[in-house]
Amino acid sequence: MGILRDHPELVLFLSLAAGYLVGKLRVGPITLGGICGTLIVSLLLGAWTKATVSDDVKTIFFALFIFSLGYMAGPQFFANLNRKSLRFFALCLIEVVCVVGIALGLAEAFDLDVGTAAGILAGAATESAVVGTATESIAKLSDLTQEQITQYQGHVATAYTVCYLFGLVTIVIYTSQIMPMLMRINLRDASRELWERMRGEGGGLSPTSARRSRAWSAGRSWSRTRTGPGSPTWSARSAAGSPSRR
Repeated sequence: MGILRDHPELVLFLSLAAGYLVGKLRVGPITLGGICGTLIVSLLLGAWTKATVSDDVKTIFFALFIFSLGYMAGPQFFANLNRKSLRFFALCLIEVVCVVGIALGLAEAFDLDVGTAAGILAGAATESAVVGTATESIAKLSDLTQEQITQYQGHVATAYTVCYLFGLVTIVIYTSQIMPMLMRINLRDASRELWERMRGEGGGLSPTSARRSRAWSAGRSWSRTRTGPGSPTWSARSAAGSPSRR
């Protein structure tokens, strides 16, 4: 443990490696994923090793995370920015008002500190960007001592990790199990029917996305495997016959 405390970079990369392994574990229909797995492992290793990472490293990694989000979602966002997408902006507004209102209500009702409240907001909404923003904002509060700033910043990470796990599990179970049962629909059949209808109307993919899809599929053959009763899985194989990502 002394080696890990003296070399926090080892803890950093160990958290990434072990976190992605934990994220691949499947419990029923739920897979935690790399982000949630890394959060859990980092929380445990941080409490065990007491290793500290410099603020510069935190800032750089947070900036890389934000850049990756924008780089990945930016083209798709602007490609689908039209009159039909305005309804999604209304949905986003409703979500923001509800999530922020609930977080403020809980903080007021249970007399939570600013760090815990920010962590609940970030985790419940599964918005990882809020962690870095809240941490930086807490550091700029003039009415707090340095000890309180460090404590509240730790509360952000702890509350975020716990709420993120419950938020992720709740979303997966609610959308894949509870809502289809309440609406009395077969989610797999309904998804396939929607895809066929959108493909027939020519609205399933934008021209840019269609070109990317055809380019990705070039030189590949598709095979169908069955992982369980009624659950076919499509997998791609390259021209050389090696399997690709599923």
